Amino acid sequence: MPKKYFGTDGIRGAINSKNINGDMFFKFGLASGTFFRSQKKNKQVAVIAKDTRLSGYMLEPALVSGLTSAGMHVYTLGPLPTNGLAMLTKTMKANMGIMITASHNPHYDNGLKLFGPDGMKLSNKIEKKIEHLIDQRIEKNLSEPEKLGRVKRLETGTKDYIKILKKNFSEEFNLRGLRIVIDCANGAGYKAGPELLKSLGAKVIAIGVEPNGMNINKNCGSVYPQNIKRAVKKYKAHIGISLDGDADRVIMCDEKSNIIDGDQIIAALASRWKNKKMLKGGVVGTLMSNYGLEQYFKTLKVVLTCDCTIELDNLTAGPLNWARDHIRASTWENHRGRDRGKFDQQPVDAFAEVNRFFVVAGGVCSNQHLGFGLSEPVKNPLNPEIWRATGPDGAE
Repeated sequence: MPKKYFGTDGIRGAINSKNINGDMFFKFGLASGTFFRSQKKNKQVAVIAKDTRLSGYMLEPALVSGLTSAGMHVYTLGPLPTNGLAMLTKTMKANMGIMITASHNPHYDNGLKLFGPDGMKLSNKIEKKIEHLIDQRIEKNLSEPEKLGRVKRLETGTKDYIKILKKNFSEEFNLRGLRIVIDCANGAGYKAGPELLKSLGAKVIAIGVEPNGMNINKNCGSVYPQNIKRAVKKYKAHIGISLDGDADRVIMCDEKSNIIDGDQIIAALASRWKNKKMLKGGVVGTLMSNYGLEQYFKTLKVVLTCDCTIELDNLTAGPLNWARDHIRASTWENHRGRDRGKFDQQPVDAFAEVNRFFVVAGGVCSNQHLGFGLSEPVKNPLNPEIWRATGPDGAE
C-alpha cells in the first residue's frame, strides 16, 4: 500500500499548500512524537535543523508544538546541513531527527526529512505508522500537562558537526596551500562548508553565503555549476565545490573549470577505496546514475546497486555523505606530497580515466541532477522548476 504523505525523500511541496502548512506540521510533530513515546523509552528526544528558507521559521514552531504536545523534548539547531542533522541525531542519542527543507527546490517550497536514532532515514514501515497517527483525532494523542516536552535551542550545531567530520581525518591532514571555491547556494551549508575548509587550512573563496530567506538555490548552488566554473577561473582556484540548498549534494569542478558530477565523484572514490582495500561491499547509486558508471565499475569488478529506495547495509553510500568522504578519500588527499604552492595534477589524471566511460546520449544524462555530462551542463535541465516536487512525493 503506497504511503499517503511521505515520498521517497520525506515530504515536500509549496508553502501553505495541502501538506506544507502550520496545521499539518503540528500534526506531523504530534504523530512522530506519539510514535516514539509508544516505544516506552525513558527519554524521548527530537533534534530539528532547517535550511535558510523564510518559511522554515513559520513551520518549525508548529512542528515543535506538535512534538512537545506528545511529550517529546526538542533541541533546535537552526540552519545546518542535512548530513549534520543526521550525524548529530546519532551522537546526541536522540530518538529522531527532523530536517525542514525542500533541498534544491526554490524558496517557495518546503518540506521535511525524518531520521531515526541511527542517523539514517526512517524506514518505510515506521513512516507508515506515523502516517496512520497523523490521521487520528488530535485530542487522542495530546500529553497531560505535567508530561509536556521541553524545548532548548543549541547554538553549537555547526561547531559540533565540523568536529564530527574532522574525526575522519588524521591529525596531520590539512589543505594548506589549496585555494577552494565553495558555492553554498545561500542554504544550510553557508556556515559549515567554508568553516570546515578554513579549519583545515585552505584559502576559501565562498559564494552563495548571504541567505535572506528568499534566495536559497536562486541562480546559485549545485543547480547552477557554471558559478564555480567562473569563480575557479577568476581566482585561479584548485577546485570548486557547489552544494544544494540543504547541502547533501555536491557538484565539483577541477582547476581547469571542468565540471565533475556526482557519478564521477563516486567512481573516483570507489576506485580509490578499492585500491586501498577500504571498499567493503558495493556502491549505491540512483536510478538516474549514468550508464557509464555501471560500465566503469564492471572494469573494477565493483557491484553498483541503483535504487533510490534501497535499505543501506554493507554498502558505500556515495551520494549520501559527501562531506565525510569527499576530502578524506579523494585523490586530493595526496596534495601533501607536492611542492609547496604548486598544484598536483593528479585530480585531472584520475578523472580522465573515469570520463572515458561516461556517455550522454538521447537526452539520458548522468546522476540524480538530471543534466550533467562530462564537463558541460545541458542547458534546459538547469531550470530548477523542472525538478519541483508536486503532491506528497518528495522524490528528487
